[in-house]
Amino acid sequence: MKSRKLTALILSVLVASGATASVFTGKNIVQAKEVGINSLQSKIATNIGVGQEFWGTTVFAPYVDACSYPVFSLTEYAKTTGTKHFILGFVVDKNGQPSWGTYYDMEEGPTDYQGGGLLKEIKALRQMGGDVMVSFGGEANTPLAASIKDVNKLKDAYKKIIKDYGLTHVDFDIEGAWTADTASIERRSQAIALLQKELKAENHPLEIWYTLPVLPSGMTNGVDVVKSAVKNGVQLSGVNVMTMCFGQKAPDGTMGDLVIESAKSVHKQLKNIYTQANIQKSDKEIWKMIGVTPMNGLDYSGSILDQNEAREVVSFGKTVGMRLIGMWSVNRDYQNPKGATDYVSITDSSIVQEKFEFGKILSKYDSNDGTEIIEKPGTTDPEDPGDGEDGGETGEIAAYNTNTEYWAGDKVSYKGKVYQAKWWTKGFVPDTKVENSWDTPWKLAE
Repeated sequence: MKSRKLTALILSVLVASGATASVFTGKNIVQAKEVGINSLQSKIATNIGVGQEFWGTTVFAPYVDACSYPVFSLTEYAKTTGTKHFILGFVVDKNGQPSWGTYYDMEEGPTDYQGGGLLKEIKALRQMGGDVMVSFGGEANTPLAASIKDVNKLKDAYKKIIKDYGLTHVDFDIEGAWTADTASIERRSQAIALLQKELKAENHPLEIWYTLPVLPSGMTNGVDVVKSAVKNGVQLSGVNVMTMCFGQKAPDGTMGDLVIESAKSVHKQLKNIYTQANIQKSDKEIWKMIGVTPMNGLDYSGSILDQNEAREVVSFGKTVGMRLIGMWSVNRDYQNPKGATDYVSITDSSIVQEKFEFGKILSKYDSNDGTEIIEKPGTTDPEDPGDGEDGGETGEIAAYNTNTEYWAGDKVSYKGKVYQAKWWTKGFVPDTKVENSWDTPWKLAE
C-alpha cells in the first residue's frame, strides 16, 4: 500500500459534517486485565492514553496515511462513520532509526505540527473509546527488520514505539521484494517472538498482525513469511491480506467476489501451515485469524470495489466469523470534485460517493464488544485510607502519590476531592490548571 507525503499544501477537505453516528456510548465494555505499560523516556507525550486490550470479535480498522498533510482527523471520521479503530502507516527506517515514512521522526513531540497533531488525534480518539494500531513496513522504503541487523536491537526498537504510543495492537505490512528477503523475515520473526515474551512477563497485551499481498488463489511469498513466524514461536493474532491490485482489471461488479475468494484461499493456506507445524486449529479459529483489506474505489489495476461490493464483504465476513476488515484508505474516502475519474488518487476514491461513505458501510462490521477503556481495579493505600471527609467517599480511596502510576478508572483523593484517571498517568497533579479538559488525565469522580 502506498504512503507518501503531499508535496504542497492542499485545501483540507475535512469540513465539519452535520452527520453524526452513535458511537462510543459506553455499552458492551469488557473488563480488561491490568496493562503493564510503562512509557520509556522520549519526547513523546506520556498522556496520550493506552490502547484497548481487545478490539472486538469482529473489527473494522481502516488504514490511515500518517504522513499525509495536514494530519487526518481520526475523530471526525469516527464521529461521522462510527469507526472506532484505525491502522496508522507506515513506520520505516530512516538512517537506522524508526520514522513515519522517512518524513517524520517518531519522537516528534506535542509542539511539532505533524507529530503533535497525530498525538492529539490519538489521544482524543482514545478518550472517545477508540484506538489505533501502528503498522511497520508498507510498500515503499526500508523496513526496520532490514536495516537493524541485531535481533535484540530490533526487538527494542519495536518495544520502544509500543511503549511510547501505548499500543496493544501492531501490524507488520510486508510487501514487494521484502516478502522474499529471508534475512529480514527471519530477523523480524525472532525479534517479535522475543518481544512477546518480554511483554507477557510485563502483563502487557499485544496483538500481532501480518499484512501480506494476496491473489484470489491465495498468498504467494507470504506463505513463507507466515511459516517463519510460526516456526520461531510468534503468536500471530491474524493475517490481513491486501485484496486489491490483482494484476489485471477485474470485470465490473466482481471485486467483492474476488475479495471473498481470496479470504477463502488464505483460510486453506493458514490451516495447512498450522497443521504442518503440529498446531491444531479449527476452521472457526482460523477465520478468527483472517483479515481482508480492499482498496475503496478504483485500484491500480483498474478494478473498482464499489459500495455494494463493500456490503457483500461485510455480509460474508459476518457469515464465517472473519476477524477483521480493513480499507486502503480513509484518506481516499471522498469523491473527487470532478466526480468519477479514470486515475487513482491518494485523496479520493475516483468513483461517485458520499463523503466517508465506505467508512459508514464497513463500520457496521464492528461487533462493538471490545474493551472500550483499559480498566484496572482501584486500590486502597492501607497506610492512608482517608478519613471520610472527602464527600463520604475517600475513606476507601488512596491519597494521590506523585510517584504512583494510575490507570484509566483509578480514583485518588487530593485536597478534599476525589479524582478519577481518564487514562494512564504518573506525576500529573490532579488539580493542575489546564486550558482544556483534554489536557489533564484527571476528572472529578462522579
